[in-house]
Amino acid sequence: MNITIIICTYNRGSILNVILDSLYAQIGNMDSFEIIVIDNNSNDNTESIVKDYQIVEPRIKYVLERSQGLSFARNRGVIEAKNDWLFFLDDDAKLLPDSLSHIIEMTKEYDLCTGIWKAWYKSPPPKWLPHSTGNYILKGTNEIRDIGEDYVSGGVMLINKHRLQEIGGFPTHLGMTGDKVAYGEETYVEEEFKKRGWKVGINPNIVIDHLVGEHKYNLDWHLEAAEAKGRDMQLIRKSNSKMSAWLGLIKSVLFDWIKPLVKLIVRSEYYRQNFIIDYIGNIRFYKGILGTFKK
Repeated sequence: MNITIIICTYNRGSILNVILDSLYAQIGNMDSFEIIVIDNNSNDNTESIVKDYQIVEPRIKYVLERSQGLSFARNRGVIEAKNDWLFFLDDDAKLLPDSLSHIIEMTKEYDLCTGIWKAWYKSPPPKWLPHSTGNYILKGTNEIRDIGEDYVSGGVMLINKHRLQEIGGFPTHLGMTGDKVAYGEETYVEEEFKKRGWKVGINPNIVIDHLVGEHKYNLDWHLEAAEAKGRDMQLIRKSNSKMSAWLGLIKSVLFDWIKPLVKLIVRSEYYRQNFIIDYIGNIRFYKGILGTFKK
């Protein structure tokens, strides 16, 4: 089975070697893999880093995509890929050993598959940083299975190229754009696959260590992310009316401080920042939903 590994990157030249080294250590003499790095209009040394790797590994291809946005970069990777299966990896990750062998096995049963991620840090994180910030928290069993209540992570995602093209690729109005926090493009793809009855799975043996950037040590980032999730989930699912969103916001303001406050009082490892994330973050989530009705 031939697979194209696609790494979309923006201004990550300083750590791009981490993911490339982890791939180089695994693909060895396996001719079934190609690697494409999609440079999404970076202004750092990304291009020179990739070209240095090309000297020793000619299977690495460098492509510049000037249209800003992760979905634009991913769609360019789809166009450039010569294989029928695509494996998307984040540019701030490292693929753990033996993951590629599990990827190959998943192509036999699933049309779309995700792995999981675990946190790694360049500097010690603050004590209040939520565990979920850098770790995939499974809702179902720790085994290869249908996705169930878990979700597809675009940072470690195997997908059938032709199925993806059939739904029109990744939606370019969703997802990260430059430094803007945004979500939803892989959720859109996951739901479109499910609508068509295509198989979506999860394999906890496909693992990346995922960098928790120091910008996530800032409380404001978590509040911005909560608002972005509300906005982008509403753009995909349109599951809230304006009235229900207002009711959700009012409920959050009036009542959703109670459980976080109890945690703050009784739990020694629950901090003031966690209270703010849980309470104010939920308010910002509904604010994000309401913002979609202005358009």
